Amino acid sequence: MHFVHTYFLLFYCFIVQFVTITVASAHNDEALGEKRAIRNALVRFDRSGIRNALVRLFSTKSLKK
Repeated sequence: MHFVHTYFLLFYCFIVQFVTITVASAHNDEALGEKRAIRNALVRFDRSGIRNALVRLFSTKSLKK
């Protein structure tokens, strides 16, 4: 009986690790995407365009919540 419990606990730990890594990766990807969007806005637009692009970026970000 203890043998089965040990494998169940080990399997549970692997699941928790996988979920933790997946969630952390998703947050990193989201932050990287936001940085790329800001960088692209800086490259593509002049100063007034940058302001408008950042307003659009943050307004769409607030809509996601």
